[in-house]
Amino acid sequence: MVTKRERSIMAQLAEMAYDMEQQALRRGVSYRELSRGLSLSLVIAGGKKVLTLARPAVKPSDDEISTCRLLFRVPMDAQRDDGGVTVTLRWPS
Repeated sequence: MVTKRERSIMAQLAEMAYDMEQQALRRGVSYRELSRGLSLSLVIAGGKKVLTLARPAVKPSDDEISTCRLLFRVPMDAQRDDGGVTVTLRWPS
């Protein structure tokens, strides 16, 4: 069962993802730093979207990756590149 607090957090994250997408559509890129050192970068250019999740010392968790895939509407067939402490997802916009 999902608690009110969890719903509130997901609503805040969904709003952040929307804001990032709008900013990336205007400027080509958007960047946010979240708790526990996780940073997100969204680039929209040339008909493609590129979402990068990174942390200074530890790779983003599977839960963080899944949550971001959901929030940014990343298709299941998106290209995924794992590089040390970063995960990059690429898909057509």
